[in-house]
Amino acid sequence: MARGRKTGGRRRGTPNKATIEKSLIAARAVADARADGKKLGKEVLQEFMELFAGMAAHYQPTPAHLLPNPNENEPQFLRYAGLAVECAKAVAPFQSPTFKAIAVEPPPPPPPEPATIDGKVINIDDPVELGNIYRRMVTTVRGK
Repeated sequence: MARGRKTGGRRRGTPNKATIEKSLIAARAVADARADGKKLGKEVLQEFMELFAGMAAHYQPTPAHLLPNPNENEPQFLRYAGLAVECAKAVAPFQSPTFKAIAVEPPPPPPPEPATIDGKVINIDDPVELGNIYRRMVTTVRGK
């Protein structure tokens, strides 16, 4: 190692051989399923979600100001609505991106203003200059 740190190697974010192989296997499996006419899991979930939502709508109770639904059955409605929600939860990660929280740090505080007297910057590390400032302060207070 040169100067105590690693040199060379893969760049950050570059997949290794195992990751590349796994992605190729997954791509082949999807292609084979498509060629055989098989549906993917997310497609099956989508179909059942729509089916259960339609069945829930069939049994849905109607509000008082509308014409009554002749097929109104609240227990059946709740059953199919629950199944539709479960399918929707399962298929949602495949349809919409997930967002992650990002921590935002506040900006750093501004640097402190240098000490000035009459617009002149004062070096407070210089004992002679501090003595002069002290003398000016004492004479100003006594003079009042």
